[in-house]
Amino acid sequence: MSFKKKVHHEKHHQHVEDKKIVEKDLEPVHIQINNPVSLRRSILESAILVTRLIKSYDDLRMVKERKINLMSSFAKNYEELGKSLSKLHHILPALNLPESKVEIKKHEMPKLEEPKTEYTNDDIIRLKMELHEVENKLRNF
Repeated sequence: MSFKKKVHHEKHHQHVEDKKIVEKDLEPVHIQINNPVSLRRSILESAILVTRLIKSYDDLRMVKERKINLMSSFAKNYEELGKSLSKLHHILPALNLPESKVEIKKHEMPKLEEPKTEYTNDDIIRLKMELHEVENKLRNF
C-alpha cells in the first residue's frame, strides 16, 4: 500500500470512529426532573425574553441601516449643494463695491429731552415700519 493510500485509509478509519462516537452521544438520555412545571415555565420565560431581545436587536439593526442610508443621502445632497453653489458663484456677475472706511469717533451724545408731544397710533406704526426697513438694510450690508 502506498503512503497516500495509507494516510487516506487512516483518515477514513478515524472519521468512521468519530461518527460512531457522535452517534453514541446522540442516544436519548432520560433523567428525572423535580418540579417540571416550574422548569417549563422558566424555559418559556427565557424563550420569550430571547425572542424580545432578538426583535430589539433586529429593530436596532434596522435603525442603524436607516441611519447609514440617511447619512449617505445627506453626504450626496451636501456635495451636490456645494457643486451648485460653486456653479452659482461662477454664473453671477462679480460685484466691485468700493470699500468704505467708516471712522468711529467717540463723543458724548447730547442728552435727549423727552418729547412733549403725544404720538398717535399711525405715527407709532410708521416709525416701526421705518425702523424695520433700516434694520433690513443693515442686515443686507
